[in-house]
Amino acid sequence: MSEQSKQNWSNIFLSFVLLIVAIFVMAIVNKITTPQQEIELIDNDEDGYYTIAIQDKFQDCNDNNSTIHPGALEIEGDGIDQDCDGYDKPFDINPDKPEDEFEEFNKFWDLKNKPNRYIKIYKNFVTLSEISSKAIIENSKRIETSGKFERAYLYVVAKVDKKDTDNQKLIEGESVYFYIDTGEKGGHLIKSKTIELNKEKLDNTASSFVYKTSNIELTSIPYRDISTSVFKEINLLEILNSENSGYYRKHYLGAFVSSNKGEGKLIELGIAYECKSGYLCSIKDITGQ
Repeated sequence: MSEQSKQNWSNIFLSFVLLIVAIFVMAIVNKITTPQQEIELIDNDEDGYYTIAIQDKFQDCNDNNSTIHPGALEIEGDGIDQDCDGYDKPFDINPDKPEDEFEEFNKFWDLKNKPNRYIKIYKNFVTLSEISSKAIIENSKRIETSGKFERAYLYVVAKVDKKDTDNQKLIEGESVYFYIDTGEKGGHLIKSKTIELNKEKLDNTASSFVYKTSNIELTSIPYRDISTSVFKEINLLEILNSENSGYYRKHYLGAFVSSNKGEGKLIELGIAYECKSGYLCSIKDITGQ
């Protein structure tokens, strides 16, 4: 074969290789620039987070609850991972003073069993799964307080009659909604913020909680922004001691069991209280007066 022929075959081979490379490059470019099939974004609870991670948003770890999503308010010690970081933030307690909680419970129990130191405000109040504003207003209580209070405790016993289980205690997603005076001073009572020692003294067939009313902690969801939980504190002791409306102070007080799984029953809601040294004090139910 002549040198000229060799050169021609070499050029043909080189051209063939370059053609293959060009086809390969064009295929890659075409794959990159061709619009991809649109990804279906699912947001069942409409909290702005999806069942998959996309762009700058992490995956929603519970797309059926709008209070649970990346960056949500984490309620410590309630057994729920609200902010989707993989664990529930532990309740912040002082391990060096466990006796404080024990003493508080015993103080409450002593007051509850003393004459004129405990008032039962709600008893066997039943609410259906769907709560109406009208029903809440109609079943609000009116209380009258007088004197000075040294301490007070809120006692709650509640259950939910579910058709698919015998367990009537409040479970995840269920709570007691409590408010006083206005809807702004209220919210869902946080179960993990209660005094729960000496549980054998409480009702074992329902959920029972004792709250120090000087520092009731709640979480609520505003009507205008259903995707954001708001953490609140109510100083009920301060409200009981308020000077508004003279010596006999009147307040609205309401509560109901919040659940979408069955009929809720607020078995009991009451306040145990102790008068300030040197003062008389009282709490009366004046509903209907």
